Amino acid sequence: MKKDKFIPDFSDVPQKRTRMNELHLEERKENFLEVEKGFTEEQALIEAQRCFSCRRCLGCGLCLAECDTEAIKFDMKDASRETEIDGVIIAPGLDVFSPDKLLHLGYKDNCNIITSIELERILSPTGPYKGILMRPFDGTYPHKIAFIQCIGAREEGLGRDYCGNICCSVTLKHSLEIMKRFVDARITIFYRDMRPYGKEGELQFGEVLDKKSIKLVNCEIDSIRQNDDGQVMITYNKDNNEQEEGFDLAVLSVAQGAEAETRNLARTAGIKINKYGFAEDNSPARMNGKIISAGSFIEPCNTMDAVLSGHAAATALLKQLNTSEVQSECIVPVDGETAILVCEYGLKNIWKDHADSVLKKLTESSFKDLVYLSSFACKKDGTGKLQGMKENDIKRVLLFPCYGINSKMFSLMAQKYNMQGAVVDKSISVEEMIMRHREFFSLPKKKCISQKVLILGFSVSAIIACDTLLDFGKEVIWAFSDSDKEYILPGYKEKYELLSTNRNLALLDLKDIIEVEGDYFKRKIKVSGNEYEADRIIVATSSRKHETEEKPKMISNSQLARRIAENDLSGINKVVFLQCHGSRNVEFPFCSRFCCKETLENALEIRRSYPDCEISIIHRGIRLKGAEEELLTASIEANVNLIKVENEIILDNDKVIMPDGEEIESDLIVLATGSRPHNDLPGISRLLGLELDEGKFLKASNEMGSLLQSSNNRDVWILGNARDITSIDEEVIQGLAIAQIIDESVK
Repeated sequence: MKKDKFIPDFSDVPQKRTRMNELHLEERKENFLEVEKGFTEEQALIEAQRCFSCRRCLGCGLCLAECDTEAIKFDMKDASRETEIDGVIIAPGLDVFSPDKLLHLGYKDNCNIITSIELERILSPTGPYKGILMRPFDGTYPHKIAFIQCIGAREEGLGRDYCGNICCSVTLKHSLEIMKRFVDARITIFYRDMRPYGKEGELQFGEVLDKKSIKLVNCEIDSIRQNDDGQVMITYNKDNNEQEEGFDLAVLSVAQGAEAETRNLARTAGIKINKYGFAEDNSPARMNGKIISAGSFIEPCNTMDAVLSGHAAATALLKQLNTSEVQSECIVPVDGETAILVCEYGLKNIWKDHADSVLKKLTESSFKDLVYLSSFACKKDGTGKLQGMKENDIKRVLLFPCYGINSKMFSLMAQKYNMQGAVVDKSISVEEMIMRHREFFSLPKKKCISQKVLILGFSVSAIIACDTLLDFGKEVIWAFSDSDKEYILPGYKEKYELLSTNRNLALLDLKDIIEVEGDYFKRKIKVSGNEYEADRIIVATSSRKHETEEKPKMISNSQLARRIAENDLSGINKVVFLQCHGSRNVEFPFCSRFCCKETLENALEIRRSYPDCEISIIHRGIRLKGAEEELLTASIEANVNLIKVENEIILDNDKVIMPDGEEIESDLIVLATGSRPHNDLPGISRLLGLELDEGKFLKASNEMGSLLQSSNNRDVWILGNARDITSIDEEVIQGLAIAQIIDESVK
């Protein structure tokens, strides 16, 4: 029932209320648009003017009663404020490409041709079909589904010559989800190059390749149309042969781009942006002044990376403003003043069939008298419980678990009753919550250095995390292999040497650690002749290059870069680059991420310096990210020969043997040798009881709320190359972010 039903109409009002435009019933059947279209700017101004001049308020307070957040204030007056600020973080978000701009895709006029965003809504239990996969055309179940990649990306003609970064991983996720829920579905993915996002995307890609019911077709799409019976016909070009195939449903994997308004925002803030509208040179990893860009304003990214970027931007700004040197507070538990508000709606949605057993654990725990049950914690029922807590002199309340409300909002709700409130991460177990409830809400006693963090491994992310944690007043125990210092990058040696003199830092050799015992915030590190304690643990090792046998005509990309700089390629007439050497195989199933970029940069440098040299790149799919796509476009225009193969290449006495047996002669073979996890990781995994994945990286949780945490030890965070192949910028962002996350988790 709409609330305007209770608002009376009067015959003598100066102006009637402006009614909101709505979609007609027939139009609602064929799309996922909002039924209520909202006001146009003109309508909004007219209605606002009518409201401001209203002389018929009855003073009933119905509007105030209906507003749960108490946003309505009858005595509020217009005010203009000017605020001085010390720094700015800009994170405006992304726009999704609208495929109706490409007429050959048939999206605008055909309801069985949908976007990946619309598919997400269809598969959602809160979506229009309650999670049931149905065709919009007639509500039938689609057995045969097509995904079409790179819609609105990698298109120079559209001014979008960049990779959307996450589109392929979204398609892989959707494909696996459909196959899990609808086992008789048949899926075809039409693509140009599959580019899974990070390690998790790579694992999804491997799973898709193993599915017989999912087919991948490398081709160019000519047209998509829908027949009168709802069948979607896709015409595509594969190996210069035009083919056509029918499907029940077609999904356009749409790319994301910078919002149009960001150009004006960047101009106002004095930020340099590239031609696609993304910010340059002022990310948290490359600070340039006191205005920092974060998240998808830098490039398209997934949700977890956007959150990490936000944490890192805040930390980087605090460090730059010199306001982060605030030491953590000692905590003193106070009995009888803490309570736990249990949201039964959250329990049912998060724990599902186990909700009853979770509730039983809570009500039978040692603090069962402090447990308050609420049907919906963020609604009036929850505020009623908070009122009851206030009457019982409760000073701190912990919400567990929560399906939607954020911690800041709940904190504001609690403040209205003079209480301190926080939300427990929904992925935390009941046992962990029981152990932590007193730590969350303890009264401050005095300022002192109390929390201690153990860092294992030597890397850029370890250096940044250590530096930031020391700034936040933490004590740090840092253990790594002494030989790792040989690989320190330029620019970080001075920072490490300065850190090593800090009185709150203890440096250890990793091999001297005998045992790490205890669990969940109560760790003891036993070292030869000494013992340390730690509340949190960070694993942040560096990576290692895949080792290859040295041969006269065979070099790596890094060696080639040096020879190009020294102009040492005279007499070389034919160069063959061999991609994925030592990666994307049985031994190491992951992509090393940065090899393709290095290869294309070197190939273009050779072309500029030696225009007559014949250059070939043998690859199993070029993988770039964001604006790196321009390198591929430039390489094609520079007549670099790109040869795609499906299987690994054999090297025999400086000869390249193709999968069909053909031998390729060359003057120089350049191996794109990938990165590998550090040799210390197996030992660290045994020391901490952590799991390793197929590539010998440490396993981290896939849950959104467990940023960088270990999958089986939640007081352990896994950074950088300890969990995946990571760039320097990503290492810096993770190092900054984890310091802020740890600092917040112990306050």
